Amino acid sequence: MFYRLSLLLQQHFVLYSYQSYLASTDQLTRLANRHVILEKVTTLEKNRASWGVILFDLDHFKSVNDTHGHAGGDAVLRHFSIVLNEHCPAPITVGRYGGEEFIVIIPDCDLYEPIHLAETIVAAVQQTPFVMQDHAVSITVSAGIAYAHHHPAETVFKQADIALYEAKTQGRNQYRLYQS
Repeated sequence: MFYRLSLLLQQHFVLYSYQSYLASTDQLTRLANRHVILEKVTTLEKNRASWGVILFDLDHFKSVNDTHGHAGGDAVLRHFSIVLNEHCPAPITVGRYGGEEFIVIIPDCDLYEPIHLAETIVAAVQQTPFVMQDHAVSITVSAGIAYAHHHPAETVFKQADIALYEAKTQGRNQYRLYQS
């Protein structure tokens, strides 16, 4: 009887853990989903912490999908998520923001400088060849950076989006810092 109860509890724990994982993870990239990102930012705001955000957008992603199909586009998204994880240490939260947009939440901007991080990731993406069907596909990314400075998250996200748009309009494959 004790063995059976123990087995049932173990199965319940595994199922609960798996459901928690599904609820907090983008299924394609295995990065944090939008819900986890917003939870992290809410915690930072409650603690009145200073924090920064980087929004990344894969350049010319539609042409990747058009040329290589959605399976090829999905592979590129997974590739970029690996590059992000390689360059963002544990206290930084990395997530998929939607479509081909990714977000990085930096809780300690003194320890991890968002500008340096964005510069490193933009360069790493350009220098890391992505091989698809025995040939390299050139991939670049643009980034927009904003600092919270005790502004609400919605404002900071809009600022990062404005900076990202500026990086895109100025030629892509670069980052821009929001300037008020």
